Amino acid sequence: MLIAGLTLPISAANTQPTTTQPTTTQPITTQPMTTQPTTTQPTTTQAMTTQPTTTQPTTTQSTATQATTTQADKHMLTTTFGKPTYLQTLHYRKMYDKKPFPDAKIFYYDNGVYKILSQGEDHYGLYVLSGSFTDQTYTIRFISLPSDDWGQKTAFHQLTFINNDANTAGTFIQNAIVETGMAIAQQNGTFTIEKNTIVNPIKQQWDE
Repeated sequence: MLIAGLTLPISAANTQPTTTQPTTTQPITTQPMTTQPTTTQPTTTQAMTTQPTTTQPTTTQSTATQATTTQADKHMLTTTFGKPTYLQTLHYRKMYDKKPFPDAKIFYYDNGVYKILSQGEDHYGLYVLSGSFTDQTYTIRFISLPSDDWGQKTAFHQLTFINNDANTAGTFIQNAIVETGMAIAQQNGTFTIEKNTIVNPIKQQWDE
């Protein structure tokens, strides 16, 4: 305070010393970060199973070389001779009175076609062999194709052959149903057999 130029000291106020409380720094506890391990599930790759492709074999039908029967037109069938097999020469001891021909020749082919020749016969037909030509006993059934020999009709014959020793003739018995449908009396005789070498018998004629 200023009075007539006299400077009076101003008493300092009781100033309490400021006690500075030490700041207690709480330590920060850092919790360690626990990293959970990442479990990687293994990727399962399904293997692609390839089924093997089965290739069916292609079956090529071979061209038949056997003799065949074909239809040439609406009114005609055409057949051919198979491979020649055997030739039989028959000698009748008992004959059919309407065909009194004591000797005959039969040319056989492996597709079931035959030709028969005698003094009064010259025709073709089909046969079925029961057994084998080399068996001791075998039977052959014949159906003749329509011809002048049987009034342009068919006839049925069944012959059973009995082979003897190689150097002697065999024997046969014959039953037949002729073109009229009548069964005729049984016939019989002897026969010889040899290899048939005639590929096409059309030109063969009875020359004995």
